[in-house]
Amino acid sequence: MPVSSYVLRCRRSDQSQILAALAKLGCFQIGERSDDGMAVAISSPSNEASEDLGRRLSEVPGIRAAILVYHSVEDLQSVSQVPVEA
Repeated sequence: MPVSSYVLRCRRSDQSQILAALAKLGCFQIGERSDDGMAVAISSPSNEASEDLGRRLSEVPGIRAAILVYHSVEDLQSVSQVPVEA
């Protein structure tokens, strides 16, 4: 399950509108907000869904830039099932 986090560059005056748009997209957790942006995290079922949500961020009115700052695609279940050689 991919997890990504973004810094969204936007004006504080646009943030209410942006939060409403993110709520419609789903899968987002909102972090710290400031006068010129906010942090968001995405948890999605697949890499394709994660990429799609990342693209859709840049289409939300009021977002001047969506900057990817973290992306993890580790599947902990498959990692725990890998045999370890002694």
